[in-house]
Amino acid sequence: MTMSSLPPDGDGFLEGVYQEVQPVLPTELKQSFKPWHKPRKHHIRVEMWCAAIGRLLRDNGLSEGDVLTYLGMPGEDFLDLRTLKNVCEPAKIKIRYLGIDSSAGLEEFETNLSNHEISHLNYIYEHSYLMKGRIEDLANTNSTVSRRAASFRSFDIINIDLCDSIASVAKKPYFDALYQLCLLQQSNRTKPWLLFLATRIGHTYVDADIKQKLVNCVLRNLDEHTTFDSLLRSTLSLGREVISEYLDNKQLLPQTTLVQLFVLAISKWLLRMMLSGNPEIIVSLMTSYSYRVYESQHPDMVSLGFLFEPHIKPPSDTGGIVKNPAKPPPPISESTLAENIVKSVGSLVDVDVFLNDNPQIFHLTTQEAAGLLATARYDPQSFLTWVNEITWKPATDS
Repeated sequence: MTMSSLPPDGDGFLEGVYQEVQPVLPTELKQSFKPWHKPRKHHIRVEMWCAAIGRLLRDNGLSEGDVLTYLGMPGEDFLDLRTLKNVCEPAKIKIRYLGIDSSAGLEEFETNLSNHEISHLNYIYEHSYLMKGRIEDLANTNSTVSRRAASFRSFDIINIDLCDSIASVAKKPYFDALYQLCLLQQSNRTKPWLLFLATRIGHTYVDADIKQKLVNCVLRNLDEHTTFDSLLRSTLSLGREVISEYLDNKQLLPQTTLVQLFVLAISKWLLRMMLSGNPEIIVSLMTSYSYRVYESQHPDMVSLGFLFEPHIKPPSDTGGIVKNPAKPPPPISESTLAENIVKSVGSLVDVDVFLNDNPQIFHLTTQEAAGLLATARYDPQSFLTWVNEITWKPATDS
């Protein structure tokens, strides 16, 4: 993964792309841990990310020697790419990744050491890149990050793992960045692809203008489809009057209801947007998760998985000359797709509760997470001690 492997550039295109570093290995294992090291995050990596990517490999017909393209935010540990070893290595498929990280740079020891380690794994494609930047840089099509993404033409997997809200009160252009990625995908891709999105959801995290526009995507469906209205009431206990009072700031929604409404609104925004382009793209919300950033009573973070499927129509022989013309796919029903999203939102998994209720799975997940972190130079025993101290437990009545 050296600078010599990159295409020639006289326009500053290589700015922010870092070549392989040959660091000195640390003598002591790390003993300080972050929220994304918790077993619940590993459960999501395995049960959502790896499971969905495994299905994508099968459904897209990828096999030995093929290359999977991936855009992500690896952080200093590259845990996403380390986890995908168990999916790609057995299938003998390589990952060509574009990593975007604000800490990337020649002075950042941990990030560069992880990048060095990852680049030497046999399931990592050599022409992969780590770039210094932020995911919101993709909103600017002239940015170095955006131009590097465009050089990939499209991605099999896009993983946007935010610590804050996609509807940030700081007015970060996350939606603009996501739109540019969707535009890139729609322009260059005919096979299904995956989007993973992690975002905070809460009354204090959401910009008022974005809130209005997102929730309007749900209200529009209520106006257009009576079955959507009845399903929304029966599945999520949400009706027009409750949503309208929330938008008019007359009533705060309970946190659990707020999370469901925003997951639905983000999903509906994606669906309506992707069906409006050419080709139309079907968006499905897969099994997704919620959890608590801190020791709050209700989840305020979600990790969502979306499957995008281009709806390609074959040429039509209007002259009736061809003996065996291709059959067109069934027509798209936006109302049916929206109703499927409501059902998926109703099945959102509270991963903290799930792991608490399934101690054997929690133990296995914790052991797997310790092994994964060991590959990134963390002390497994210190990790197990830390987990015992910070694991969420449901509140009990005193």
